[in-house]
Amino acid sequence: MYKKQLSLLRNSFVCGFCASLFLFSGCQSFSAQQATAPRSRSRPPHLIVTCVRSTTAVSWFRGLFAALATAVLTACASLGGPACPDGHSAAVQDLLYFGVDKPGGQVNSEEWAQFLSDSVTPRFPAGLTAWQASGQWRSAAGTVVQESSYVLSLVHPHSTEADASVQALVNTYKSRFQQEAVLRVRTQACVSL
Repeated sequence: MYKKQLSLLRNSFVCGFCASLFLFSGCQSFSAQQATAPRSRSRPPHLIVTCVRSTTAVSWFRGLFAALATAVLTACASLGGPACPDGHSAAVQDLLYFGVDKPGGQVNSEEWAQFLSDSVTPRFPAGLTAWQASGQWRSAAGTVVQESSYVLSLVHPHSTEADASVQALVNTYKSRFQQEAVLRVRTQACVSL
């Protein structure tokens, strides 16, 4: 599994390098193909890059800019998520921070339990973890607000449906308990059971 991912990363880097070479060197076109035989057992097969020169030279500045842009884009393309080891699955962990202060009081433990029961559990029946915390944040008015909160941890597959469900939880809590904000921290994770 790791070898395949390293090969994909190496190939995306090579493609980025070839595109940089294409723009920097004034190539009119280029092609890359894998060599027919590997150089050795311990080293992966190499690529053969063919360049057809154009009649007009590309300026040095344009080439440098293109090389940098390609390098940055190639690096960004490889940040798709964690490479999980065998026996693990890629997932998303959402941590949601729900403040308890509301007009006229606080969200009590019964209201929180009801929110978990009727809003969270139907959307995430596979499980969740929640705990009480205390913290502070800066309000829209610019004041620092210290308050108790509940933290909800949800681990789920990466999907538009799960993302919409998490956003629905945030919206429901904000509207039900008249909250200005709910903090959402989203991270990529590898999970196993």
